[in-house]
Amino acid sequence: MDALPFPLVVLVLIVPGQALLFSFAAVPAALSRERFRARLGLVRGRVHPVFAPALLLATLVPLGFSEWLAFRLFEEPSDHLEWLTGLIVGPRGLSAVLMYVAFTLLPGTCEELFFRGYVQQRLQRRAPPLLAIGLPAAVFALLHMDGMHVVTVFPLGLWFGFVAWGTGSVWPAIACHVFNNAFAIAMTRLYPAAERSSEVFPVWVAPAALAAFLIVVPWLVWARVRRP
Repeated sequence: MDALPFPLVVLVLIVPGQALLFSFAAVPAALSRERFRARLGLVRGRVHPVFAPALLLATLVPLGFSEWLAFRLFEEPSDHLEWLTGLIVGPRGLSAVLMYVAFTLLPGTCEELFFRGYVQQRLQRRAPPLLAIGLPAAVFALLHMDGMHVVTVFPLGLWFGFVAWGTGSVWPAIACHVFNNAFAIAMTRLYPAAERSSEVFPVWVAPAALAAFLIVVPWLVWARVRRP
């Protein structure tokens, strides 16, 4: 696969898997007695869009934690993550644009529609919040297969699930997923892989993200309690 040009990598490796997840969400939702958009959580959320910047910025906290945890548990990046890094830093021009779309919009939409949409929406009606959020996050992480990647992805899956639970909508979770991937890709392209363990974010980002996180978390809990 390393010899394939990036557009073919997208068509062969990325699109089929994302299309499969999308179909796993869309087909059963279309056959449901419930309205399609409501079944997938594609509804208006409990929080005003003006708070969207804080929600996106808060996403950098679980991203930073997952990076920190991965570098503490593993001595060096796995072969799988090294391969992904090559896919991210290699493309130029139109291939770079295609790479951004393939690694941001596709997973941000398809994965969230299935895990936080179809699966979590159903679980929330039958199980306590911890299980409804945690189970899709665990399966979401395990499907990344590589051990280091699983560790990196699990805290983010919990965050996306919490956002969907707190807002009552999958749209904010999609936005956070797309933003997370776009930011991670930007950092990967800006910083050499050997330096990323100590330079995950620019200096000003960490305190701003933490402040946003400490505001957003209780705010989402309050929004959920106020409008269950």
